[in-house]
Amino acid sequence: MKHYYAYSVDLENGQSSFSLIPLTKEAVYVEGKFFPQSERLVMVSPVSKEVFDLIEKFDDDGNMQFVRGTQVPKRERLRLNNNVNHQLKGSDILWFLENYVENAQFAKDIIDKSKLKLQPAANMETVEEVKKSLIITE
Repeated sequence: MKHYYAYSVDLENGQSSFSLIPLTKEAVYVEGKFFPQSERLVMVSPVSKEVFDLIEKFDDDGNMQFVRGTQVPKRERLRLNNNVNHQLKGSDILWFLENYVENAQFAKDIIDKSKLKLQPAANMETVEEVKKSLIITE
């Protein structure tokens, strides 16, 4: 059974790409997006992790605050919840599309149009073999 459906999106740089949405509740990832420039398919997990990051500080009007007498922006340490991302590249993208995406040919056509030379995996494993190697139980 296929768990994802691909649809066309335009990236900020004007390139055509595709995103993936889950079709079933059994889908492991909540979203996926292909980035032609980096040749990566990024899958977003529903699992989030808590991280600390330094973020520029803004006043109530939305203006950036600076350290007094300098042009160095003030920063504050914030706790953020980020979803865990998994990245696929090369022939792994094609393997994932063939095994988990309902309209895989649509996504492959977009990859071809982006002039990427992704080679099919020489040793295509079945989903069951991958599950056994990863020790995934259902």
